[in-house]
Amino acid sequence: MSLATWFGYITGYLSNWSQYFFGLNYPFRYVFFGLMLIAVRFTIFQKDAFKEIRKSTYVFELLFVFLGLWTLSINGNHTDMDLWMKTKQVYLLGWAIFFGVSALITLLIGIKYDDSIVRAFGIVFFFINLYTRLVEYVWGKIPEAIFYLILALTFWLIGKNAEKFGI
Repeated sequence: MSLATWFGYITGYLSNWSQYFFGLNYPFRYVFFGLMLIAVRFTIFQKDAFKEIRKSTYVFELLFVFLGLWTLSINGNHTDMDLWMKTKQVYLLGWAIFFGVSALITLLIGIKYDDSIVRAFGIVFFFINLYTRLVEYVWGKIPEAIFYLILALTFWLIGKNAEKFGI
């Protein structure tokens, strides 16, 4: 967490506190930060000296990547709230698709290598992506009772089958 705070501070400082650092907003930067930590994990963290922190840092690495992707799927690479409010959601669909595909690939990697952490991240963030899109595209367009009925039914189905998914 300290390294992540330092990363945010140093990229802010180097960009003279601009919202963009090399054209990337903060969520985009943290996607690359998480990917960089994952790359370090497969090199340095393989040593026995890091055995105790290997699992916890793995969770944080994936968390940085997926929270950044989720935020990008909602905001894109925008930093200006007024510009974002004028942007139609369909223009951000590419980010949403990228986020969903990333979650599915993560799920498949978790299944292939029998990695429960990666598999859980893939499943959880795939459903977060689906529910985010549901709220973005359906909220306000259908009656609230039907919206909440859809949510209730899907939560029930997920809960009923959660053990099959390995969560």
